[in-house]
Amino acid sequence: MLTGTDALAAGLDQDLWIDLFGGYAAALPKLDGKLLKAPR
Repeated sequence: MLTGTDALAAGLDQDLWIDLFGGYAAALPKLDGKLLKAPR
């Protein structure tokens, strides 16, 4: 989801966001292997 910092902060204050890695890590693909190195 793309959002601004204000919506992100408000969602954190109101407990609107779900911790995907904490609760659903086993169901998600291995994201560490999908990260690309930053360009130099």
